[in-house]
Parts: sequence; structure tokens; C-alpha cells
Amino acid sequence: MEFTDKNTEFDIVVKDWEQAILETGKLLEESGYANENYKYNIIDDVKNYGSYIMISPNVVIPHTRPENGALKIGCSIITIKNDIYFDDNNKDAIKVLIGFTAIDNKNHLEMLKNIINIIEKGLVDKLNYFLNLSKKDKLIYLNSLVKEGK
Repeated sequence: MEFTDKNTEFDIVVKDWEQAILETGKLLEESGYANENYKYNIIDDVKNYGSYIMISPNVVIPHTRPENGALKIGCSIITIKNDIYFDDNNKDAIKVLIGFTAIDNKNHLEMLKNIINIIEKGLVDKLNYFLNLSKKDKLIYLNSLVKEGK
């Protein structure tokens, strides 16, 4: 798991949670991790099951089953400048989306473990600090959290 210019986008403005997922999915698609349908399958899952992908206040992990368009293991991250909310949760603004793809259940659990490590190592506790960093410093900070988790 590594964050680069190709799979990250910071401080973007979106109209709603669906557009945020489309942006996250676009990075996965452009990086070769998912096909075009993957992002739409995530949106369908949220519409069907609710905001299950919000794993802590302000942090969302858009993903769906491997057979829904995952091509290989990968991740993306975006940060949202404005406040957006899920339809069933208007209390916690979505600020960070860490999208990922996995090709089987084992990889799915490994990616979840990596993301949880990033969160536990400081992404959530230091969210305001992270959101105010420059793009270069955000990438350095994220990749340092990934390395700490290994």
C-alpha cells in the first residue's frame, strides 16, 4: 500500500457523497485497480446498506466486493474541502475517503488491516493537522503511517 500523486487528490469540493465516491473510484480506475463499474457498485451498496463504509467520524472507506470490478489490489485517497454527509448520517461530515480494491477475501482483510493501522497510527487523531498539510507533506505523512503499521 502506497500513496502517490496518481492515487491521491486533496482538498477537492464535491456536491455530495456520491460525487466523492465517484472521485475516489476514478483514481482507482485510472491507476488500473478497478474497472469503470466498481465506483457505481460502491454507490449502489451504500444506497442498499447505508453508510457502513464510515469507519470513524469523518473517515470513509469506499469499496465493494472483488467481483464488482476489482482488477488488482490497490488504494486511493481523497480529502474533501467542504462538508458533505451520507443521507442516513448528517452528524459526521465526510472529510477523508480511502478507497480500495481487493481481488479476494484474504486481500480484502489485509487492506482493511492496513487502513485500520493508518487510522490507529494517527490519521483520525491528527485529522486537522493532516488536512492542513501541503500535498507533498500529506503524501509523506500518509506513507509514514503505512510504514509504521508494518
